[in-house]
Amino acid sequence: MSITLAKFGAHWCQACLVMDSIIDEFKENYPDVHIVRVDVDESPEITAKRRVTKIPTVIFFAGYKTVDRINSSCSLERLEEAYEKCGGE
Repeated sequence: MSITLAKFGAHWCQACLVMDSIIDEFKENYPDVHIVRVDVDESPEITAKRRVTKIPTVIFFAGYKTVDRINSSCSLERLEEAYEKCGGE
């Protein structure tokens, strides 16, 4: 089953930029994870559909199912915990 990390943010959001660097490090350790970055200003429809009201928000999907949601900046370790919940090893 594929695992996807969707990060919702904006180019003007400092916390989102910090989160991007953490996600880049995560991607180096878990290259099998699909990373999708959604700019909330450019994609208001998908932002509303996923009920994102705070940025940064990170949502982990296993297949089409939402497995974990992080509504703030977080550590690499927190991303790894979410990955494990998706069945990643």
